[in-house]
Amino acid sequence: MVKFDSKEHDGFKSLFGALVRWGTRSVDLSQVSGCLQSLSFPEMNSRLFDITVAAKGTLAWLSKHPMHDAWTKNGQGVLWIRGKPGSGKSTLMRRVLESTKKMLEDEKEVLILSFFFHGRGTALQRCPLGLYRSLLHQLLDAAPDIMIDLVENYKRNNNTRGECGMAWNWDQNELRDFLEGALREVSRTVSVWLFIDALDEVGEKDAVDLIQMSGSLIKGLPALTKFRFCFASRHYPILTQDFRVNICLEDENLGDISEFVNTNLKIFSTNIIPDLVIERAGGIFMWARLVTERVLKLNREGMDEVEIEAQVQGVTLELDDLYAEVLYRLDDVASVQLFDWVCFARRPLTPEELLSAIGVKIPEPLGESQDFNESSVAENGDEEPSTVVQFIHQSVQDFYVTKGLALVHDNTPNTTISQQIGKTHDCLLRACIRYRLPNTTISQQIGEFHDFLSTRTSDNPNTDDAWLTRHASVKAKFPLLAYAISSWSHHARGGQERGLSLDYLLEEEYLDWPSAHREQVLSKSWIKTGRNSHACSILHVLAAEGLVGPLRVLIRQARDEGNVFIDVPDRQGKTPLVRAVECGRTEVVKLFVDETIPKKTGNWLRFNSQKTLPSPPQVNFNLIHDERTILSKAVLSQNRAVVRLLINSGKLNVNQHVSEREFAGLTALSHAILAQEYDIMQDLLDCEQVDPNVMRWEDSSLYWAISQKDHIALKALLNSSKVNVNQSTYESFIAAYPPLTYAARAENWHAVKALLRTEKVHAGIKRSRMPRLNFMDPHPSAAYVLIHENQIELLVKLRDAKLDGRAPSEEEKFSRMRGAIEEVLGNPEMPPDEVQKLAEELMRDDVAEARIWGMDFPLRNDIFLY
Repeated sequence: MVKFDSKEHDGFKSLFGALVRWGTRSVDLSQVSGCLQSLSFPEMNSRLFDITVAAKGTLAWLSKHPMHDAWTKNGQGVLWIRGKPGSGKSTLMRRVLESTKKMLEDEKEVLILSFFFHGRGTALQRCPLGLYRSLLHQLLDAAPDIMIDLVENYKRNNNTRGECGMAWNWDQNELRDFLEGALREVSRTVSVWLFIDALDEVGEKDAVDLIQMSGSLIKGLPALTKFRFCFASRHYPILTQDFRVNICLEDENLGDISEFVNTNLKIFSTNIIPDLVIERAGGIFMWARLVTERVLKLNREGMDEVEIEAQVQGVTLELDDLYAEVLYRLDDVASVQLFDWVCFARRPLTPEELLSAIGVKIPEPLGESQDFNESSVAENGDEEPSTVVQFIHQSVQDFYVTKGLALVHDNTPNTTISQQIGKTHDCLLRACIRYRLPNTTISQQIGEFHDFLSTRTSDNPNTDDAWLTRHASVKAKFPLLAYAISSWSHHARGGQERGLSLDYLLEEEYLDWPSAHREQVLSKSWIKTGRNSHACSILHVLAAEGLVGPLRVLIRQARDEGNVFIDVPDRQGKTPLVRAVECGRTEVVKLFVDETIPKKTGNWLRFNSQKTLPSPPQVNFNLIHDERTILSKAVLSQNRAVVRLLINSGKLNVNQHVSEREFAGLTALSHAILAQEYDIMQDLLDCEQVDPNVMRWEDSSLYWAISQKDHIALKALLNSSKVNVNQSTYESFIAAYPPLTYAARAENWHAVKALLRTEKVHAGIKRSRMPRLNFMDPHPSAAYVLIHENQIELLVKLRDAKLDGRAPSEEEKFSRMRGAIEEVLGNPEMPPDEVQKLAEELMRDDVAEARIWGMDFPLRNDIFLY
């Protein structure tokens, strides 16, 4: 049993708050599985197992280190593992995580969370969004009861937007807020240990932001809360004063480097060479590893120890210079192409894909080849679903981007790093396209595969098995095909963003790709699905991928040739503009907006004696697709810039309903409220043309804010001078509720107070004109609901509510209360003096003591109260 001195005791407040939360809300277990799937991604945990396990006998010092000891014993705190590139931070972090799990394996109230950034991995492995998704996935899996808000957000988005991953995606800032709240909540009851590795690989700005967020989170926790945070990164001087509990790796790993070097170089008769490597390493494990591998290679080639010692003496001490030496030795085009692909591919490639990309015949069997393993800066990594090739360390990637490109490519003296990166992406783009060009053996066999796919049916096992066999056959023959289909646009954007023209994509050679339908079918063929794809034009492809340059050329060609309609829908009914909006391609939307505005070239409307000037292409900005307007799609895509472009274009009806066929069609503003896109909602409210009172059936914006109990949206609407706070929300033969009554019926007491504060609400009793005892009475009052819900305080506020800044007279107040009593009682036999007396009691300031609340009022059966 626990006792508290008073209700003001912090412990009582915390416990009472938790009981209230648990008693009134619970997680929707039917949605947890889907929410977990929406947060997960294939490489979420792969980086941890890529990290080299610490060599036997190394890192023994960790358990005795005073900083580590202080961190584990303190209830709260941050441990910063810092070091130079290549000093072994990730290896140490893996050891710290594993030792912590072992130390706490018998503890019950413990939650261990971890994420390992991977700068050479996929996009989600190297950005904050991936971190948030992974940590929230771990939290939801371990403690679903504290993740109610996250699960409800997932459920609401699926209901209002569509399927996650298709119609919407998680927002980084939104997930950050969920993570902060969840960590605060869970640390109230369990001991939380959070590990984040390689923060420097997310970029300095994001790294510092994440560290400071975690630090401020810890500082804001109650004193007895147990929350420990361990992160690893390169040296950031700006953080040194804030995180004094830290381990500088190059100051600690001399013994580990000695153990590693001596173990691998024990073939030598003396310690001269091992000692020299250890001394010159200067605490950088990566340097020791590279030089040790070089020494072993020289020994295999027959070089004597004296010559090897001289070679070691001549090796530069800086990692960058060491990497440069490797690049200088590249003497063929294929090797340079190999480095380009490893560095700039959208995802890590398999050895088969790499060899196919650079035009090298794939050996059989490739798995036994040592070509990659013997490279000093590239290695095979065991990642699902197969082995991939990566640089051995993030420092190699960093060096190749900032310095290596200039060493291996012929450039003019003024070529910038950005320009060279753009050129490299362009080379990889051309390689992807060439891989699929027509009139080649590859293309012809792909065509046969396409024809075969069109016959596949998922309900025919024989056909399905045959399809899987053919799929494996094509994948084996053309290893790069899947990458070329799915990633060519990544390289196209990489060149476009750095100023390269992509107009050559419209040349006849490139336009004659395999058909767009074939492209889509092939893309889906790498996933075991039988769904048909949709045929689309090059316009759709360019719009969806955000390739503005060639798209502008096509639009202007259409204008010059008089083909002004460029809204051709694909098989799904989507126009190029719809594709651009759904994919969040702001520049493409801007292009459509700009190119449909006639150019101001003087008297351009006048007829020439021979012909008129070309007309601008026509785009239907009011198209409705999949029960959504184009503006609604932009809102649900969470793209504020696109929304602003559209509402400022003057080309669409900003108050357009989703569909005339829907029972409750939604406007873009209603969608913004339901999706809790508050910035977009405010942009719409600020737009002069947007009318928040537009409604079809019961879907006014105010109705949605009240029904969702969204206080932020409600405040924004009530602050807008355009909102009619007395507009009934549903006009039909059943009921008509003004916002105040609807708020009371919905038990949204916050909304009732907010509406009364506007001093614009008609608070008087609006009596029904229909016969009494008619269950279809359309005009119940808010007071009626407040009395039956025993909301005394709100009833008094309604009694005293001002209208247009004028306080009600005593007579008006009395009239409101008398009307409320008459409506509740609904009893013609009630003596008038009794009604009068009850109304007088409601006029007292101590109305809570009035005997009206002790009476058993029968609920009238002529008003719905559900």
